[in-house]
Amino acid sequence: MTKKYHSVVLIFACLLGFSAFSQTASDNTKKTSLKQASFWFEKRNCTHVIQILNEKKLTEELEDESQFVQRYHMLGVCYFQLGNKKNAETEFNELLFIQPNFELDPFITPPPLLDLFNQLKNNIKAKSQELELAKEKAIDKPQINESRTIYKKNSIIPAFAPFGLGQFQNGETTKGIILAATQISMLSGNIGFYWWKRSFNNTPGTNSTLEQYNLAQTLQFAALGVFLAVYIYSVTDAILNMEPESKELPVNSAVDITTEAFLQEFKKAKNNF
Repeated sequence: MTKKYHSVVLIFACLLGFSAFSQTASDNTKKTSLKQASFWFEKRNCTHVIQILNEKKLTEELEDESQFVQRYHMLGVCYFQLGNKKNAETEFNELLFIQPNFELDPFITPPPLLDLFNQLKNNIKAKSQELELAKEKAIDKPQINESRTIYKKNSIIPAFAPFGLGQFQNGETTKGIILAATQISMLSGNIGFYWWKRSFNNTPGTNSTLEQYNLAQTLQFAALGVFLAVYIYSVTDAILNMEPESKELPVNSAVDITTEAFLQEFKKAKNNF
């Protein structure tokens, strides 16, 4: 058991050592690449500098801000020295985007390169001021209301419902109220006349009682008939006047243009860097 335990510990220690060695080797590779680029940069061999610093593996592994600044600085200078002004501007803009106050040494920097760098730096400062002004203007702008009309599909089911529901769906509120009131009145009358008629079942069968019973029954069926007639009319009217779609009231939604305006100005300014 002791030997097996020692073997496991030894294997685990080896794995940890290999992992640490790999990480150290990777860090050293990054440092070595930057050192190599710096060496060739001092030697004015810009071709080697650009080749080393444009390796995909190096650009993906750079993490420290100072390393990016160093890379953009060397690339910008070398591109300018090789006559590639466009790429030089791109690299210097990236550098200034990280460190807007970066300064080139005027004693060792050629005047044309120094003029280009200062011009780019002034442009970025101007754009930064524009961004601040755009932000202030956007904050001062009031919110605007955006109105839109919502359409929804109508269903035929409410047309068959009583109490004017079909008319309400079609937007005919007044007609719906009249039909609903009429049907409710007739339904209430039908129920009331029914119970009035039943009240004569326990009374003596005189001529007067019989007449009242017949009157109650007639009024009961008359109320029911009117209710059914109004119901049939409401269904027919709702179907004939129904539209496939109906409009709801406009919906007012506040649109915050502060963030939108600022992002548009920022994107516009960033593209001009």
